[in-house]
Amino acid sequence: MYKTQSSVLDAAKSSFDHTPVDLDGDEDALFWQRMNLRLLHIFLMAESRARGDLSGDGDREYIARVRDVFARPVPAAARFPGLIWPLTAFFLDGSAPDARSALDEGIANCRRHGGDWEIAIGLMFRTHMAVDTPGNLSGVDADLAELRTLSRRAGDRWLRAQVSSAAGEAAMVRGKHEEARAAYEEALQLAYEVGAHAETPFLIVRLAEIAYREGDPAAAAKALHEAGVESDRYGVADPRAFMRLLQGLMALEDGDIARARALCDAAYAEAARGTPPPQFDAALRGFEAQVVSAESGPRQALPLNAEALRGALESHCAEVVIAALVDSGAALLSRTGDHPRAARLLAFGTRLRGGHLRPMPDLGYAEQVEAEAIAALGPERYETERATGGELTAADVLAELTAAF
Repeated sequence: MYKTQSSVLDAAKSSFDHTPVDLDGDEDALFWQRMNLRLLHIFLMAESRARGDLSGDGDREYIARVRDVFARPVPAAARFPGLIWPLTAFFLDGSAPDARSALDEGIANCRRHGGDWEIAIGLMFRTHMAVDTPGNLSGVDADLAELRTLSRRAGDRWLRAQVSSAAGEAAMVRGKHEEARAAYEEALQLAYEVGAHAETPFLIVRLAEIAYREGDPAAAAKALHEAGVESDRYGVADPRAFMRLLQGLMALEDGDIARARALCDAAYAEAARGTPPPQFDAALRGFEAQVVSAESGPRQALPLNAEALRGALESHCAEVVIAALVDSGAALLSRTGDHPRAARLLAFGTRLRGGHLRPMPDLGYAEQVEAEAIAALGPERYETERATGGELTAADVLAELTAAF
């Protein structure tokens, strides 16, 4: 099945590559039908093949030509599939700022030529981007407020589920677990109603994460089992990777290092079968560093932690993802006895969160690092290092970690 689908897509791609994309060809009655197929083809390729397979010069040129057709303020770019054109930025530059700018243009065009549903789709993409990329949720509250109105007015329960899920993610970043739980539960109910079977395992895992963050491993384990049943029933790979990660974190907290290692390896294997986002890859690599620390000591884990941080920065992950890796680095440094660096990194992690609370168990680890640094350095020296850390850049922090091994 996979080979057949890939063959069809490859044949379509070959045909498209040898057919110039005429930006001025819209006088042809079939022009927009062809362009819609071209755009859908790009995203089918992205879903069925590794992203690296779309990074050749010919592919990039082709995608850019298609993008330029839809980037104009035209009605076809304000209805599906044309309204998804801003996401081609990830295949061209992989740049969050470029994608954000394209989304702004796309939403403006939907306001010009589209209706409630089309505007809501654009806002939904922008909301997810605000959660997953740097900016500390800038603009997310206004977009969520409008999304709630538009999705209800459009009467689309799938869209309402997406909005609720995005609201849950934003609440989780801010450490508002009750708000996140209510949003995820609403999204889950709507997903069941519309038969969005690919969505339900994700949402159950999100609820498991809340239980884990609140220190309720029994509830987390129960939810993860339920998510596993749903994933197996519908063959959804991505949530299984997240499940293994959470189970591994719980095993590590229980001191079961062998199980944590097995679950870490299983999470990598599951991730290879799906299409996890960069923030998951960063979290998984950060977890692997924790496993190595438990197996072989913190000095052996520092290179892995630094590599995870480097990847997260290059992938433009959100501040909360970067901060979690920095906190992990601080904990590793503390265990090696490098309390000055640990204090500096901890201060940077605090600043990077923009006032949002650390979740558990991260908060407990941070408090332990702080207490040990104060005991080792004394209050005055600790404050000096903390002030220095608050002025560091992400590049400085990466350099600090690299210098420690």
